Amino acid sequence: IMSFWFVLFFFFPLCSSILLDDPERLIQCPYDKQHQIRACRFPYHLVKCRRSHPEVAKLLATCPFNARHLVPQADLADHISKCRDKVFIEYDIGKRDFEIDEVNAVSTWQAPPCDEDWETGGELLPPPLYDLLSDSVLHPTWDTMSSKVPFT
Repeated sequence: IMSFWFVLFFFFPLCSSILLDDPERLIQCPYDKQHQIRACRFPYHLVKCRRSHPEVAKLLATCPFNARHLVPQADLADHISKCRDKVFIEYDIGKRDFEIDEVNAVSTWQAPPCDEDWETGGELLPPPLYDLLSDSVLHPTWDTMSSKVPFT
């Protein structure tokens, strides 16, 4: 499969401008034509301006490929067919389909035969480290302070 960047820059030259946009470039607000916003602040401005202009917001539809694209609802179908950002989604879907085909490929690996038989007796466990039922474990004898020998 071709790399994403190869497809993007050689087969879809219009899309390269999307990635290389100048963050200081001015964009006109779809809600208020008097607003000129820097590209880097545009998403934040859209949220703020949508609240300020609810009557205009009802007339605009958001592009499913890029939330920055707000078009009149009547023109949404035309915009979707021509949207430059559709390329990213289509490429991602094609890549995902290819990866799913790779995952669904039949494996020829087989597990080695098992030489254990869990139905028969089984191995004896090693003896325990301590005999937990012995009298010294259940009832330890503690020496009194007077019977201890001082450390020298």
